[in-house]
Amino acid sequence: MPSVNEFLKKVAASEKFLKSLGALGNFNDIEKAQFKKLETAVAQSRWNEEDTAVAVAAVREASKFSDLHKQALLQQMAKNVSKKEAPKALKGPSVAGQDYSSLHRFLTPGLWQQLQHHDTLHRLHALCSHAAKLGLQQPTEVTLGTMMACVFWPTWSKQMPSRAEKYRLGQGLKPTLRQVWKEYKDKGAANRLEKLPPTFDELPQSHHYIFENEFPVLSIVPVLWYNLNQERS
Repeated sequence: MPSVNEFLKKVAASEKFLKSLGALGNFNDIEKAQFKKLETAVAQSRWNEEDTAVAVAAVREASKFSDLHKQALLQQMAKNVSKKEAPKALKGPSVAGQDYSSLHRFLTPGLWQQLQHHDTLHRLHALCSHAAKLGLQQPTEVTLGTMMACVFWPTWSKQMPSRAEKYRLGQGLKPTLRQVWKEYKDKGAANRLEKLPPTFDELPQSHHYIFENEFPVLSIVPVLWYNLNQERS
């Protein structure tokens, strides 16, 4: 079964190939052959809803496939959403997982300055240290998405990538983020919250000392990088 990453590569390769053909007389036949390859990959897939949405975005953004073929791929994807992931989705976050997806609303001016640093590891350490102070120990996947959006913000603020590109970037960064997080995960035990509130006003008084010198600033971090229900985050 092809992974969604493999499918994204196939779409990108087909787009590049079709663009190189220009206006050949047999373009439609070649485009159909490329479509058949993607159709086979989709038919063999067993992606969950999140991965399927990423694949859907890639197909919708493809410019060299006919609307008819794109619609056929989208319909096939809808049929192939993995049933195995459904129970997990209904359960929501794991018992130990903490929802800190509003973390971007609790960043201080000093931290924002550090998030502009050219070195990715520097940004990761600065963000993980702050998250641990707020009590984060075991982030949910949604929380990791927020953290990655913060780390990528220096680049994304200049040019917002497509959902498919965000997915690729996120998958590439996630192992490093998890590795860095190991250094901080045990430092948040004293301030642990199961869910970080959406605004500073709702933050427990016990946590206000963290912002004794600097209050959070309203951020312009994009919606989570894997918010797959919109064309752009």
